[in-house]
Parts: sequence; structure tokens; C-alpha cells
Amino acid sequence: MYLPRLTLVFSCICASVSACSDVTKRYNDSDKLDSMASTIKEVKQQHQDAWLAHPQVVSVGIGLNAEKQPAIIVGVKSALEDGDERFPEFIDGYPVEVHVIGSPLAE
Repeated sequence: MYLPRLTLVFSCICASVSACSDVTKRYNDSDKLDSMASTIKEVKQQHQDAWLAHPQVVSVGIGLNAEKQPAIIVGVKSALEDGDERFPEFIDGYPVEVHVIGSPLAE
């Protein structure tokens, strides 16, 4: 039951590490990046348990949005219906993006 979610979370972590290396290239001041990265991590940590309790959510991670800015990425099984709970566009100053990724499969 938890294996698919753990596999996906591990994949998101790996993708986040890769995405963070791209962000690092964009900043000359690594201290600024470090303080920013820990802040977005804290924001994600504060909200991920509640979001993962949503029946459609399969992952919560950190990545880059289309503007190449750090964002909290919420992965859902399918497009949210009109009656479904919505996620904020921004939380604590960080963009939140919802991506339809489908149901994870364990191998």
C-alpha cells in the first residue's frame, strides 16, 4: 500500500535534486540559494501531510515551474473535478503547481 507512494516520493526527491542543481547554476550567491531552499522545504513539510491525505494526491515535491522558479509540485492521479478540494496557487510566497501524473505502479 505504501510502496507505490514511497517509490514515487523517492523519484520526486531524485528529480528535485536534479532540478536544484539547475537552480544552483542560476545563482552566484550560494548562501541565498541555501536559505531559500530550506524555506521552501519547510513550507512543503508543513503542508504535505494534509495534501497527501487528499484522495487524488500521490506526491508532493519541490521542482521548477515554467518560469524556472522553485515551486511546490503536487502530483495527482487525474484532473481535479469541480467538487474536489483545490490547491492554492501560492503558499507562503512559493508557487504551487498541480500536475496530473496518474497512479504510480510498483515494480
